[in-house]
Amino acid sequence: MPINGVTIKEGASFTPVGGTDITFDDTGEEIANGIVCVNQAETDFFAREKLVCVSRLPVQDAKSGVFSKQKISVRIIDPKTLADGSISYGVGRFEVEAHPEGGVTQITKIRKLLLAAANSSSLDALFSVGSIK
Repeated sequence: MPINGVTIKEGASFTPVGGTDITFDDTGEEIANGIVCVNQAETDFFAREKLVCVSRLPVQDAKSGVFSKQKISVRIIDPKTLADGSISYGVGRFEVEAHPEGGVTQITKIRKLLLAAANSSSLDALFSVGSIK
């Protein structure tokens, strides 16, 4: 389906059904304003899925009094050992940037729209073969 005219549900709830839980534990790796966690159940160090979460809080400009946007990002890195023995790192991410005046309401709306887009069968062609038309 083409992206032009795609339908995404606003305000929808998502509850995962089925699947297997993966527990991500802190690696202790230092990153600015964030945390790096890995799937410790995976015994091969190079094959461990990684979860990276970063939160940049809004800052008020001392002169103008204007606030910057808050930025929250979540990345999942999924290593894949290729036939030649090399490792390719697949990455999925979502980010939310919002002004403090938008509050939790705006952040929640954006998160839910992102989830709806990621789960929309209307966007299957985009994710499977990169088709945008």
